Formats: sequence, C-alpha cells, structure tokens
Amino acid sequence: MTYVFISIPFLAIAIVLFALKLKSGTPKLLPITAVSALTLCSLTIIFDNLMVWADLFGYGDTQHLGIWLGLIPLEDLFYPLFAALLIPALWLPGNMFKRRKKPPHRSLPNRSISPRSATTQSEPEKP
Repeated sequence: MTYVFISIPFLAIAIVLFALKLKSGTPKLLPITAVSALTLCSLTIIFDNLMVWADLFGYGDTQHLGIWLGLIPLEDLFYPLFAALLIPALWLPGNMFKRRKKPPHRSLPNRSISPRSATTQSEPEKP
C-alpha cells in the first residue's frame, strides 16, 4: 500500500469539513487558509529536505508515486495540507471574522426639564 492510499481518506475528510465551514459563511477563510497551507508546505519542503540531507531519516523507494521535491516525496506534503484544512474547519466558530453591528444608540426620551419654582417651601408651623 502506498502513502497516497493511506492519505486520501484523511484528505477527503479534511476537504469535506473545510467545504462545510466555507458554506457557513466565514469570510476571509479561503485566503487565510491558502496562505497558511502555502507557508506550511514551503517550510515542510525546506526542512524535510534538510533533515533527509543530514541523514536523520529517509524514505523508501517502493511506496511512493515517484514524484520527488528534492529529497522528499510529494506525498509528504499531504500532512501539512491536511492540517491547514482541518484545523480551521474544526477550530474556528462560524462567522468569527464578521464585524458585529453595534446596537443602535438608545437615547433617553426627550423630557423637558422645567425649572424649579422660585417659591420656597414653608416650614411647618410650630405648636
């Protein structure tokens, strides 16, 4: 079994959950996720190539598609793509980036204030 067949069900679940999150109307989700996925994939390519070059680990030749990005197989990018799709789909609440409308300012009813009468109160009579 190749790594592609192992990764496809997980990617399918992440794509479905991400599509459902997009339908919920969360604005800016697609561009933010695209930038995150591009960043994660770029860092994966750089650092996995460095780790393979340093002989920290290696990939077998039999269970891959045969498409290599330097020293790493293409399938190695499925993991950051899975994370970039699944984490915002599960973590972010719907409509998180929507600006909340402020409630309308309620003013006090317009009551006219009458000036106090100039008369003084009489003191109670003493017996």
